[in-house]
Amino acid sequence: MWTKLTKLLLANLGILMLVTSIFAQGLQDEKESFDLAQRLFDDQNYANAAQEFIRFFENYPTSDRLPTALLQLGLAHFKGGDFRRAIETFQKFVDQYPKRLEVATTMRKKAKSLQRLNEYAKAGLAYQEVYDSYMSGEYAPQDLLSAGYNFHRGNDLDASEAAFRTLISQHPESPLYHEATFNLGLVLLEGDHLEEALTQFRTISNYPEPTERKPDALLEIGKIALFTEELGDAERIFSDLRSRFPNSGSAQTSYLVLASWFASANEWQRAENVYRLARENLPRNENKQLAVLGLAHATRKLEKSEEALNLYTQFLKVYRNSPYQSRAWLGLGRSSADLGDYRNALTAFQRLQEEFPESESSIEAYSDVGDVWRELGTPKKALIAYKTYRDLVEGTGAKASAQLRIGLTYENDLAWYDLAQETFKDVATNAPALYASEGQFGIARTFERTLKPTLAIREYSRYIQLHPDGSRALEAESRIKLLREFPPNSQDRLAGSLVGLISKIPEVSKNPRSIFHLGKYLAHTSSYELATSLLEASITSDTLSNHASEAAFLLGECLLALSRKAELTGKGAESKALRKRGLDTHRKVVAAYADSLWSDYATISIAEEEARHIVSDTTRALYLLQNYRDFLDTYPHSARNHFASLRIADAHRLLGEQDPAQVSLALKLYSMVVTSDAEQSIRERAALGIGLCQSKAQDLVAAEETLRTFLFDYPNSSLTDKAQYELGQILLERGFYRGAADELSELLLSPSSLELEKASRSLLSESYFRLGDFKKTIEIDEGLLSRRLDAPLLRRLAKAYQEDQQPNKAIETYSTFLRSFPKVSDADSIAFIRADLLSYLSRESEAISAFKNFAGQFPNSPLRDEANRIVAGLLFTSGDYKSALSIYRKIPQNSRNQSVDGQEVLCLFRLKRVKEAKKAASRFKKAHRGSTSWLARFRIEEGKFELNSGNYKKARNIFDDVIGKYALQEAKSEASYYRTQALKKEGKHEDYLGALSNFTKHYTDSPNWSNATLELGDLYFEGEDFARASRAFQQALDKGVSEKKRPAVVLKLMKVHKNQKFFDTAIAYARRFVSEYPRHGATVDTRMEIGNMLQSKGDHLEAIKETTPLLKVVKGDDWSSIQHDIARSYFALKDYESATREFLKLQYQFQGSTNWLASAHYGLADCYEGRGEYHQAIRELDEIRRRFGSTSDFGLTAGDRIRQLESVIGSIREMPTPGRQE
Repeated sequence: MWTKLTKLLLANLGILMLVTSIFAQGLQDEKESFDLAQRLFDDQNYANAAQEFIRFFENYPTSDRLPTALLQLGLAHFKGGDFRRAIETFQKFVDQYPKRLEVATTMRKKAKSLQRLNEYAKAGLAYQEVYDSYMSGEYAPQDLLSAGYNFHRGNDLDASEAAFRTLISQHPESPLYHEATFNLGLVLLEGDHLEEALTQFRTISNYPEPTERKPDALLEIGKIALFTEELGDAERIFSDLRSRFPNSGSAQTSYLVLASWFASANEWQRAENVYRLARENLPRNENKQLAVLGLAHATRKLEKSEEALNLYTQFLKVYRNSPYQSRAWLGLGRSSADLGDYRNALTAFQRLQEEFPESESSIEAYSDVGDVWRELGTPKKALIAYKTYRDLVEGTGAKASAQLRIGLTYENDLAWYDLAQETFKDVATNAPALYASEGQFGIARTFERTLKPTLAIREYSRYIQLHPDGSRALEAESRIKLLREFPPNSQDRLAGSLVGLISKIPEVSKNPRSIFHLGKYLAHTSSYELATSLLEASITSDTLSNHASEAAFLLGECLLALSRKAELTGKGAESKALRKRGLDTHRKVVAAYADSLWSDYATISIAEEEARHIVSDTTRALYLLQNYRDFLDTYPHSARNHFASLRIADAHRLLGEQDPAQVSLALKLYSMVVTSDAEQSIRERAALGIGLCQSKAQDLVAAEETLRTFLFDYPNSSLTDKAQYELGQILLERGFYRGAADELSELLLSPSSLELEKASRSLLSESYFRLGDFKKTIEIDEGLLSRRLDAPLLRRLAKAYQEDQQPNKAIETYSTFLRSFPKVSDADSIAFIRADLLSYLSRESEAISAFKNFAGQFPNSPLRDEANRIVAGLLFTSGDYKSALSIYRKIPQNSRNQSVDGQEVLCLFRLKRVKEAKKAASRFKKAHRGSTSWLARFRIEEGKFELNSGNYKKARNIFDDVIGKYALQEAKSEASYYRTQALKKEGKHEDYLGALSNFTKHYTDSPNWSNATLELGDLYFEGEDFARASRAFQQALDKGVSEKKRPAVVLKLMKVHKNQKFFDTAIAYARRFVSEYPRHGATVDTRMEIGNMLQSKGDHLEAIKETTPLLKVVKGDDWSSIQHDIARSYFALKDYESATREFLKLQYQFQGSTNWLASAHYGLADCYEGRGEYHQAIRELDEIRRRFGSTSDFGLTAGDRIRQLESVIGSIREMPTPGRQE
């Protein structure tokens, strides 16, 4: 018979076996589920693998495999190309399992996912985060390199530069050092830090050992040489690159770079030569293909269209699979068009667009198709092609180019001037400056072609105002002159027809006098061609009598006018021939009609025309002086005498540049002309001449008054802009910068010539510079600089950059100055300023290099020794005492001072050459008697040497000697601080405390004060004098403790206030720490501390809120501690149900020490006791005794609690129930 007990045991055993079986089956199912997902992953079936891993999470939420499954899910997303989900999954892994070994790798995968999504800035931040978290890890340099790469691709140049510099400075032994250096150079180059970039590339190229990046660095150095137009250096560097690294990609690229540079400079013959070399020397790869295409393009530009056509044809046959086939088809079409084979050109373009419809060349071909249709006289088809090109092409410049072609088609081929003008206005208003200038010129040209000279002049003037540096500025100026002197007239053709009809009338054609009068009329109406033919016909007659001299003079004037017109339209040979004919005609007038009025006029016309072609001011002035004096002698009663006097005055004024006495003569003559009865135009010129003479004579007040009067009296004078320019110069010289700027700005609204425009713009820039408006100075000078390099301009621009807080641009501009004008007198000053700016920007290595080179470049400069002093100081500051000492010793005796001698002694002490240092100090004492500050510093250095050598007492005696012997506060301060350190090393703690206290009290301005205060705070803290410790730490924080030490100080303040039970302020410091240093290693612990302090002050709900998120980011004992605190907070709030739940979590999920299990049972017992469930509380305590033993500390404590609870239960039983009867 089975006993009841046996049956019960068997039943329990069966249940146990069933549970075990179910549990085992569950484990088996879990393993199979995970293995299935993993097999799918291994088979590269990433989408299904991801689904299985997700299913695994849903089915087995408490599995030990969860971390691995989560990581594999992220990898499945990553390898499957679902980078968004990969990022989310990787971040989830990092958040949930922050202490697992795979975290660093997972963070890198997240960064790589961002990179794959082309979110480079975010990827850079992600890699930077990996580095910040694992900066001492094996892959830290690679993390920094990846961060730098991605920041660069994301256009965050500052962050990229910082990443590369950190790698270089913190990991100098890394094999990635040169890679980082090279990429730093690229970043600096992109940021326009040319010199600094060059330094990085040279670091690699000069490295004595082989390095993979050396050819690339040489290529970049060569590119920079081309950029700075140092062609010889570039060719030498490229030649060296090709000879040393003939098989490198950089060597191959160097051919293409040099050839492209020649092409960009329109030096097509040299480009062709380099491309031919490239074709001969490069292996059969894409670089060779580019060389062939470049050669074809260069030969086409050299008008060797047949050869270009052959090259493109061969390319298409030989390189059938080339990625550059589309470019070859485009070149083939263009070469055919160049040869006039328009049919084959159109065929080539059509083939290109059919085979490569999406390529850039295909789109570009529409523009060429338009050009071909225009050549074929089919402008409407051309318009369709141009408009298609405009609509398809990307970029404002290309679209503007299409619009210009459309406008030219309207203008030249269809004569649709209204549409042409509308199109040109669109370009002028909306396009980039290069195209806008063409648009503006087109507007002016259409007005000219529609016979609207006034409007054309206005628009050409606007071109000069808006685009003074434009390629057509000189042409615009010529067109203005042409239109003013030779305005087109819609009646010209009618006049020609009428002249033809009239001249056929017998009474006219046979009457020389009638022909003369008709010619005279035409000459006065500027119809010079018709007038010339009639006047020539009239003077051949002997019957012209009294009109012969006038006819000859007018003929000479017409010929000279036609000469000027030919000159303005670029017909040099024709202009020269007409000029000769005109002058010869005038000379005949002077010879044949000496007593005639027209002889006077002819003489003056000869003088003016010949003077116009004399380039030198002095030579021209002497010519004018001689000829007009002769004129007055020859024609004392001429009506042109006032003009002659004016020109003599002009000559004297010009000669006044060398001889100031000439200015007085000019001033006298100008004054006579102004008060004469001369015509107004002559008096105008004389009035301006007076002002110019007064200015030249430095009578600036009178000159200003004269010029202002001129501008008031002659508001519409053609000389207004010259008067305004001179007035601007005077105001600038007198210090009235705003007035000068106003005058010059008004002048520049419509300048009469490019020369005056440039001079006025430069003067305006100087006005703004003196006003301190450096941004406007920079804006103007950058425009002027695009025309040509000019030393004063570069100098002013660099200074403006400097004053405008753009030191990097100032450095680059000074570099350009030194490259372009190395022989100017102040080159040494410029080089010195540049080096000093490098030092100011903390670009120490470049500054040191610049100052070191200074002595070699400017051996006779008075600044050489100062440069040596500065570079030695920089080397000293950098800790390179050996190099600093070497340079200090090069400074000659007559340039040495206390500072040089003193620094030299300090170098010897820092190099631990103490005997030499002491001897040098002795010599210093003799040479610089009374220089106690340096002597004190020497003794302090000696004391520091002894302190570092372990001779603490000797060091302290030296510091005591300095304190007692030298009255200088700085010396006492430094010696007093190091005396405290000696006492600390000697173990004299009371003395150390007293010395520190004394130091912090008396030397508050010392650079060592913060350190001493922190040390004092630590001593107070150790002695539990928390009030003083708090005060010390706060003072150190307020007074600028180093950034490196600030986090520790904030934490100390938190601890001090916590120990004083000042929880609110302690929590405030803790929160400050977490906010300012979120990635600090102590951040998580500090957040836990906040929770503890919130508990201590009774704010349990806030404590729970603060610490619950930490459960996702901590592991082990920290996790259990936080979980225990959360449960305790609920218990303190008498929320026993929530407390029970949290203690159960601790019981079943505890991490770290098993002691947390005991804490969980104790907590549960407390909860049950609080709810009055005493038997359940005893069961929890019994569990502690069972697990940890009855005699253990936990067991004994639990036993005591059980007895207490049993006593409570007994007392409850003994209490009578209300209303019960015995």
